[in-house]
Amino acid sequence: MQSNINEVASNLSALAVAQSVFRSNAMDRLNTLTGGVAGIQVGITNLNQTLNSFSNQALQSLAGIASNVSVMLPAVTNIEAHVAGIESAVASTKSRILTRPDTMVYDTTNTILYKSTAGSDPVCR
Repeated sequence: MQSNINEVASNLSALAVAQSVFRSNAMDRLNTLTGGVAGIQVGITNLNQTLNSFSNQALQSLAGIASNVSVMLPAVTNIEAHVAGIESAVASTKSRILTRPDTMVYDTTNTILYKSTAGSDPVCR
């Protein structure tokens, strides 16, 4: 019986040592994980700051582009109105001779540039 008691005491002592080793190893690993997590946290904080900075710069650039577009839009609209005005002015003018020679030489070809009213065919006689 004494040998059984000694064996139980020896087993309890070995269990206490194993538990102490396990506790020590677990604490070392937890400390390693804590350090790793702290590094990740710093990285995430830096990434968050970089994304905020990028977002602010992108929004400023987009605001500048929007401002330029709002400045250019009336000009584009005015160009469209001017082209429509030119088109209607050209269509409504009367036919006319644009260039003609001041003198004519016998037996030569003379060129006359004229503009006809829109929709009419030139008449050659």
